[in-house]
Amino acid sequence: MHLLAATPDGLYRTPLPPFDDGDAEQVLPHATRRLRRGPTGGVYAATGTGLYHASGDADWTDWHDVGLPLDDVQDVLLLGDSLYAAGAPPAVYRCDEPSDDPNDGGWVECGFDSLPEAESWPTVSYRDEAQVRALAGHPDDPNRIVAGIEIGGVVVSDDRGETWRDVSAGLPDESAEATEKSDDVHRLVAVSPDEWLAATGGGVYRTRDAGATWTAVHIGDRPYARSVFVNDSRFYTGVNASPPRWDTPDAAIYVGDVASDDPSLADVGERFAISFASSGPTVLAGCNDGTVLSGPGFDPAGRVPISQETASAYGVVDLLLLL
Repeated sequence: MHLLAATPDGLYRTPLPPFDDGDAEQVLPHATRRLRRGPTGGVYAATGTGLYHASGDADWTDWHDVGLPLDDVQDVLLLGDSLYAAGAPPAVYRCDEPSDDPNDGGWVECGFDSLPEAESWPTVSYRDEAQVRALAGHPDDPNRIVAGIEIGGVVVSDDRGETWRDVSAGLPDESAEATEKSDDVHRLVAVSPDEWLAATGGGVYRTRDAGATWTAVHIGDRPYARSVFVNDSRFYTGVNASPPRWDTPDAAIYVGDVASDDPSLADVGERFAISFASSGPTVLAGCNDGTVLSGPGFDPAGRVPISQETASAYGVVDLLLLL
């Protein structure tokens, strides 16, 4: 039984928390952004050098490139019988026969040709172009896939990526003080086919009508969110006063009923929670400084080694418990 922790400095494997600082072992040297379960018990890792897969037969130390024709991969999602992957330049790919060894190819680009908004997606000074940062979907409607663009908002396809439509028009931007805005999408969760949660640079938002309208989840005066997570009908998000690369974190964790737009403040501190994972009722949070917190009190339960540069801007960007 292990915990996988994704960081810009690589992918680490640790014992289940609590664990000692020296217990983390690097199992993949590439900047890792997202971890997802595969169709037969394996794990996919979206990295800055491609999409990797491990079956788990070697205790998560043996990873191989699956041949995705996209190097900078930000997210991966198994939905229905298909595997989706996305990243930069902004693109979504689909494989209709994913397996433990999808090296045979079969990747199809789900182009944004039907989306005129894609031509005007803005970017930021430290990146050349927008990117598909997040993917989401619900098993009750495997034909519908939702994509979050950094920077560009939320788009959705109802035909497995063949055509897309922009659903960002109703995404509010209620905080004039936000250093980044609500079209800067970092993470998406599909609560149902029509209800989605979005963590953005300008707050956390919810739609209950497939993007026709959006409402803000009330997270106080810290507008910057990297994560949103749902476990056992509970909602979790980590928020910060600004992007962590700019200032020392002024952060908080909010927890509440998934149906409520008024979660409760669970923790305040200088650690910015940017990822979550769960096993039953236990929820873990990965933070900008490499610390892994364990709920419900979100006490330190271990630390993953990360560089000072990573701690100032990123940290533990994803977690996956393997039981």
